[in-house]
Amino acid sequence: MKLTKKRISVAGLSAVCALSIAAGASLLAVNNTKPVFADTNAAPSSVYYYDNLTDAEGREYALAKEFYKVLDKMNEDGDFKDGVVDYDLKDLLTSGQIKSWVSDGDLTVPKAFSAARDSYYYDHPELFYIDIYKLTLSAGRMGNDYVAYINCGREANLYAEGGFTSESEVNTAITAYNAKIAEVAEYAKVEAQKDYCGIAEEVLLARYANQYIATHTAYNDAAAIDSTITTGSDAQTAYGALVVGSAVCNGYSRAFKAVMDKLEIPCIVVGGYSVAKNSHGDDATKNNGRIENLGEPHAWNYVWYVDPVIQEEVDEDVEQAAANSNGKGSWYSYDVTWNSTTANTTLAYCDMGALSDAKCHSADGEVSSSGYLLKYPELSTFNYGCATATNGLSRVGVYSAADSDGITYDDYGNPRKQLTEYISYNGKGADKLLEDDNLHIIYRYQGYDNGVDGKLTWTKWASVSCSWKAVWGHGADDSPYQSMLYAFYDGLYSQFAVTDLAPNAPMFEDYPDRLVYYTDEELLAEHIIDITGLYENKTFGTYLSAPHVKSTDPLYTEQMVISDKMAAEDSSMMDEEYAFTLKVTYNEPLHILNPEEPIGVMYTTEYNTTTYPYSDLADYAVFVPVDREKYGDALVV
Repeated sequence: MKLTKKRISVAGLSAVCALSIAAGASLLAVNNTKPVFADTNAAPSSVYYYDNLTDAEGREYALAKEFYKVLDKMNEDGDFKDGVVDYDLKDLLTSGQIKSWVSDGDLTVPKAFSAARDSYYYDHPELFYIDIYKLTLSAGRMGNDYVAYINCGREANLYAEGGFTSESEVNTAITAYNAKIAEVAEYAKVEAQKDYCGIAEEVLLARYANQYIATHTAYNDAAAIDSTITTGSDAQTAYGALVVGSAVCNGYSRAFKAVMDKLEIPCIVVGGYSVAKNSHGDDATKNNGRIENLGEPHAWNYVWYVDPVIQEEVDEDVEQAAANSNGKGSWYSYDVTWNSTTANTTLAYCDMGALSDAKCHSADGEVSSSGYLLKYPELSTFNYGCATATNGLSRVGVYSAADSDGITYDDYGNPRKQLTEYISYNGKGADKLLEDDNLHIIYRYQGYDNGVDGKLTWTKWASVSCSWKAVWGHGADDSPYQSMLYAFYDGLYSQFAVTDLAPNAPMFEDYPDRLVYYTDEELLAEHIIDITGLYENKTFGTYLSAPHVKSTDPLYTEQMVISDKMAAEDSSMMDEEYAFTLKVTYNEPLHILNPEEPIGVMYTTEYNTTTYPYSDLADYAVFVPVDREKYGDALVV
């Protein structure tokens, strides 16, 4: 109800009490209180905090819910638009209840109001034009009765400092705000229809809504420091993020909830602190090599999805399986602020389960000085789409009969096996992950060929997608959902990881732009997002293979043409002008068995008898001495 309808003179009250529980710009105060979790298995509504208003014993908080309904009526009636309210609570509170507070110091009433106000603020991002913490619960005695009102207390109005100043400004802002929400929601729907990833629609809608906000909103560093500066109040709101295009974490998270509400996807705003990160999501400054926990106040979101259907059989009816899931779902964490400030990707902090979220967030349900704790839902243990202990990084090894040019047995008559490894992260293969999230799936192998003296050593870490592109010119994915790699025969162990760091070393010296490998392992270790254990290659065997040629220069597969036109004058031998050196590198150092005997070289020649019908062609291919001053000790053919 409006002030003009419910004007009560303060002079007419005796023993007046007022409750005005305020919060800072971040809406958080540092404390050590642990959040309380609510049990939510069924699909939650858009007013999650109202649904989970419970008292200290876990029972329904009836009085707080009644206060919440009063705030909702005031909002629906437009009572907040002019910034001034004075709502009579005679239909909610009895004179006896108010007397218990005013005369006896019983805090039941003000605590219920505070819990309702906190919950309403978190459930309703559309109430961006007032500072809800200016709402005051005033009470006192009028004659023989005790009365109470929701009003502005000592404040002139409810508008945030430096914000709106009139109802006409508010109405104009609401129109722009609703239009922008509709625009973002429509963008998410259109982009979700284009996406070929094949995951649940609500997941795609959330990701694209996050993408839009992250790319169209700039982090307001100045407002983060001082909320009283111009536009500082907007920066804390959904309006600031969506319409003004400038916000801090609270504005980002409230804007994301507003769009999720429009898309009818359950979403809540969560308050707490960053863990080892600053307000931009960057790693905290190191102190003697250790990352300090900054504990900066922060806000982010939880989103609820129906649990993904995992097919046990290839021909399973997915729709039927989904129907059998009874709509059970799980909560996942989103940080749109950090997605906005992270370079090259807007999906680094999406769909996180509890294990991933705990690395960067610490939730705290106490958002005002009343001591009431908001009840947060428990997150899924793992990231969306994953049910493995590796928390999103999945590797499956498949052994099959090898068939290389028809050869299915080794030199000893044993069946040859080929290990094929399928790797994905959060349901995406290397190419899709790099394209969408700017994250690399990387790998390394441990074998005898990687070092010297027959010791097991690791290869350098390499990017799966970039490695295949360097060799074949295309990526490693058979599908968007997983990458396929053939394990090296001489690799005993393989290991995979995910990183946001791009490779810095090329595979081929002649192609310095084809960056595949990582040379700075210490830097890489700081950027590892997820990593697997070691996987053993069962086809490797337990024997140490004999020395063999690792590489040649020129490459042994290159075609070398020799003709009689290369012969020296008046000789059947090749002119030294055309001679070349063949450099052969073995996988390990060779040891001379008998220094008294010269090192010999055995060679064979192959020729096409149809094109070259000379049965004695091999007689013309021999190794001969050359000018050692010119060629050293090399053998030249």
